[in-house]
Amino acid sequence: MEFEQDRRDFLKHCTKWGVSCFSLFLWHQQIWARTGNEDKIKKLTQPIDLKKRSYCGIACENECQLFQATQENNIELKKEVYEKWNMKEHFNIEFDPDKIFCYSCKPQNKIYKIGMLDCEVRQCAIENEMESCIQCKNLTSCNKKFWEQWGDFYKHIKELQKQYLTQKGTILKEIKASK
Repeated sequence: MEFEQDRRDFLKHCTKWGVSCFSLFLWHQQIWARTGNEDKIKKLTQPIDLKKRSYCGIACENECQLFQATQENNIELKKEVYEKWNMKEHFNIEFDPDKIFCYSCKPQNKIYKIGMLDCEVRQCAIENEMESCIQCKNLTSCNKKFWEQWGDFYKHIKELQKQYLTQKGTILKEIKASK
């Protein structure tokens, strides 16, 4: 049996398949676009758990490269962070993968990382009985050197504070007068 098809039927058939495939492609793109927006919306509406954040407000598990490098024992990433954060300049220390680590600034039973005991943001949060600077009423006017050094992160934390204030029952705390 021989299959015969004229050119006109062939073009109609191809056009139908082409339109169908293109429609499926567009539908697929819309689904992915919606999923991406839903993830963003979900992230923006999730409650901020201050116990999972460091005193400066960073979510160590998701946002801190040094924390991740420590968890993975990734020496190359530790070296990258060492250089990016100018640790030689700030802490006068040569690179040693055993000395460059982070278990967050709430390490529980772990040892403290370099510079953590001198961190003015950490000290302030502890003295003022805060889980994080996100709770601080004075965050937007805070002039600690840490925020000057990490300006983009400071903007991020101030945005997180706005999100935090949308959560039910949250209040900002006043800092105590320095002793």
